[in-house]
Amino acid sequence: MHPREALNKVIEVHKLKAVDIAKASGVNVHEISKFRNGHKDMMTSTFFKIAYSLPNTAKSHLLALCLFKNDEDNKYHNLKVSEKKTSYKV
Repeated sequence: MHPREALNKVIEVHKLKAVDIAKASGVNVHEISKFRNGHKDMMTSTFFKIAYSLPNTAKSHLLALCLFKNDEDNKYHNLKVSEKKTSYKV
């Protein structure tokens, strides 16, 4: 999924506010808005500032969405936000 689409989906699903993300990440709220609306691209480092400033569940969701071409390729896309998967197999 494109990072723009992923960020928009995560903001919607996790009920986040761009102004709160801007404060936490140090990225200007107008830059976030322009990126979300497709008016401007964003440097990878700026995107990761945003990603790392999110709550852990939202951050994991965002990064997982970015790893897949589309939501159908993401086997975790049907997980509820409240579900916690804490065991990992290596």
